[in-house]
Amino acid sequence: MKKQLLLLIVALFTAFQSQAQNETAKLPKVAKQLDLMIEHDQSVAKRHIDFMNQNVKSDAPEMKNLMDEWKTVGDTDKILLKILFKENGFLGYKEVGEQSSHNFLQMVQRMDTDSTFQQEVLVDMKKNIDKINASPIEFAYLTDRVNLNQAKPQVYGTQLKINEKGTSYEPKTVIDLKNLNKRRAEIGLGTIEEAISIMNGHFATSLKK
Repeated sequence: MKKQLLLLIVALFTAFQSQAQNETAKLPKVAKQLDLMIEHDQSVAKRHIDFMNQNVKSDAPEMKNLMDEWKTVGDTDKILLKILFKENGFLGYKEVGEQSSHNFLQMVQRMDTDSTFQQEVLVDMKKNIDKINASPIEFAYLTDRVNLNQAKPQVYGTQLKINEKGTSYEPKTVIDLKNLNKRRAEIGLGTIEEAISIMNGHFATSLKK
């Protein structure tokens, strides 16, 4: 596993240096590296969704192999993201462009075993919101992720789970549920009902009817 992780890190560093640079970003090479990382992540995530929709059991060999690969990808992301953040600070629109900044935050969100690092990114991100160098919506997603990982309720209800009956998604613990849609609207999110409907559609085959 360690050898596989090392090879993946080396491959990503080598690959991004040979790509065309993003002319609009201050850190075009970093932007390209983030893009390559998320591309690999998404290929694994797509296979996981496909397996879920095919009702592949968690103990099936193909699912176990996929989970091993997902862990390797996650470990690689964790190492590289910490290096990039330490060297460059928050990777916002001005630093890497809007899409690559989104990719950076998508990977940070998945680092649930390191909420300390997530919190560091969140604090730095908050400073960039007023500078129009970060997305308020993605700030909401990371805020909820950090809160849950620190055993606190969500503010915006961005993190969902399947309900006890297994028939629909619902928000994980959230403060002041009555005013949830108001807070979501203020930061640019759609209603919680719309979010639930989207998730139910994506994972329809894994829900009970």
